[in-house]
Amino acid sequence: MRILVFSSYWPRPTKIHNATFETQQVAALTEAGHHVDVVVQTPPWRRRATFLGAAELGLDPVRVQVRQIVVPRLPEILGRYPLGIRMNIRTTGHRVKDCIEAYVAAGREPDLVIVHGERNVGLSAGIWNRSRKWPTAVIVHGADPALEAAGEEFLHLHVGALANAGMSRIILVGNRLRTYARHLGYDEQRITVIPNGFSQPRPPFRPSGHEVGAVRMVSVARLVPVKGIDDTLHALAALSERNPNLEWSYDIAGDGPERGMLQELTKDLSLEARVRFLGSMPNQDVLRLLERSAIFVLPSWNEAFGLAYLEAMAMGATVVGCFENGAADIITDGVDGCLVPPRNIDSLSRVLEDLITNPHRREALSGAAMQSVRRFSWSDNARAVIEAIQYD
Repeated sequence: MRILVFSSYWPRPTKIHNATFETQQVAALTEAGHHVDVVVQTPPWRRRATFLGAAELGLDPVRVQVRQIVVPRLPEILGRYPLGIRMNIRTTGHRVKDCIEAYVAAGREPDLVIVHGERNVGLSAGIWNRSRKWPTAVIVHGADPALEAAGEEFLHLHVGALANAGMSRIILVGNRLRTYARHLGYDEQRITVIPNGFSQPRPPFRPSGHEVGAVRMVSVARLVPVKGIDDTLHALAALSERNPNLEWSYDIAGDGPERGMLQELTKDLSLEARVRFLGSMPNQDVLRLLERSAIFVLPSWNEAFGLAYLEAMAMGATVVGCFENGAADIITDGVDGCLVPPRNIDSLSRVLEDLITNPHRREALSGAAMQSVRRFSWSDNARAVIEAIQYD
């Protein structure tokens, strides 16, 4: 089978740990025997930006070909408004239509099409695939802020209806996105939830016996408000006030616009001696950090899926996330991790205190997590995506 993949997140050499889920899914598709053409869409002002080729990413260059197309569109400052959204959908739709016709003319007509991300290829499916000649799915990895902010009447008429006209399936990576999909006006009969896969790292090395000294906690995230790092700091301050003799430390790996504010908050809460900001780290360093940590805490209250939870579980950390979010699609509360209500600092503080003071509970949860995380695989993800598209 020949599969055409439109990429919104294809890795570029300028980033330490760019999103790799697209390349991992492509690898799984080729391992299943398919040929994959990847199209990386780029705006005119980034036409000279390089991206990694198949061989550089460890993909089979015989079965995977990657090319870039320049798609005319308005810059983000204008493209996030209703008129800009409509203009970008129209220009993208016609450019993608030309791209697919070129593949057909070259004898590389796709058997099915996978679109990662909605803007703007997915939303313009009603232009380039109005006859629904090619079985097509858009994979929604998260809520697009510009679309989320737009009015529902506008979205249903000019966005959802157009996407529905060309899409066989709208695949959400987590149940958290169902409300968002309804807001955009996607056809609920075509919505399927398929979680991303996960490349299992090597088994962690855990010394026998319980750790001595301070219990190490860690968060790995982009430092933006929805990740709940501020909630974690407030929870730890409350914990410290209740139990000042409890020994713990907290590492924060990642960077982002909230870093300065979070560092100031750490000082205001008198937590400087226990909290470290480590900045962005390569993935292998993140895995080693998780391996050395007892508790992974990320009370994100707007998470669609959450690869970080899977990595932490695989590396043996006890994981804490939130109900009603991506973590809840991964973690069974009290079985292989802990879930707390979103934005509930007191509940988070109590759970962290219980885990810090109860090493046997941590050991039971982390052991179960290392088993349950195995149910996520890219081969299962690739098979489910193809089946969902063909089911239509």
